[in-house]
Amino acid sequence: MATIEKSPEQAIHDALFAISIQLGYATYNYLPGSEAPYPFVFVGEVFEQSRRTKFNLFGDYQVTVHIYADDPKRDRKTVADMRNSIKKAFYQLKETNGYQIIPKRHNGTIMNDNSTGMPLLHGILELDMTIK
Repeated sequence: MATIEKSPEQAIHDALFAISIQLGYATYNYLPGSEAPYPFVFVGEVFEQSRRTKFNLFGDYQVTVHIYADDPKRDRKTVADMRNSIKKAFYQLKETNGYQIIPKRHNGTIMNDNSTGMPLLHGILELDMTIK
């Protein structure tokens, strides 16, 4: 059987997941249940816009990384620091799984989140890159 290469979107998802783990953060590829300790990272949505040239496939990708903490009064600095650490590591990323990564920009926000019935702090980091 032939081995299947990772798709670019899976490779970048896995690279960001690994970055978060290496930074020592509890990291999930899904939103965990209430038993998960806070703070944690959820490597979420991956958006792809690809284009083909005569010889290569290029793509622009956006990955959304979510950071949740359970004490909005106490954990704002924690969420900001976690976002900053992931962002700095993202800009150092040059290659993953045979794909060249060109980090382009990021967007972020920190907001209150009451989706669970308890007050949470929700940090969002949107990372834009080109993969070739």
